Amino acid sequence: MNKKFFIRVIFILVFCCLGIYILLNFKSKFIIKNGVLVRYKEGIFAKLTNPKQITIPDEVTRIGECAFRRCFEVETITITIPDSVEVIELAAFSYCENLKEVYLPSKLRYIPMFCFGECRKLEKAYMQDNIKMIDIFAFTECTSLEYID
Repeated sequence: MNKKFFIRVIFILVFCCLGIYILLNFKSKFIIKNGVLVRYKEGIFAKLTNPKQITIPDEVTRIGECAFRRCFEVETITITIPDSVEVIELAAFSYCENLKEVYLPSKLRYIPMFCFGECRKLEKAYMQDNIKMIDIFAFTECTSLEYID
């Protein structure tokens, strides 16, 4: 076997691996384990598809710590959290630079520290009457926040 043959094989392997990576990571997806949204994983073409709304699946009962942290894909955006969610953990949406609106679920009782910290474009937060406590710094540096309902 000659050198050209090995170069072709390596090229084909690299090309196939790249193709598989693109297929597996093309779309954004939720990483959910036992009802906990562990991470929102942005797809590799997220900037091209530019979703205007993210709706968290109904199977989620808890949003994990930093699950959406530094979610740059969110250009819009509106994030709708289903009523099945009872707990949102620390800094879950922090640094979502383009987040504009969030709809909080009816079962949520507490908004933790730094939950929406540094979401500078967040303008509106819609929440139910059940919220018993909003922790210190939950909305820190949300400089565009005009409306909480």
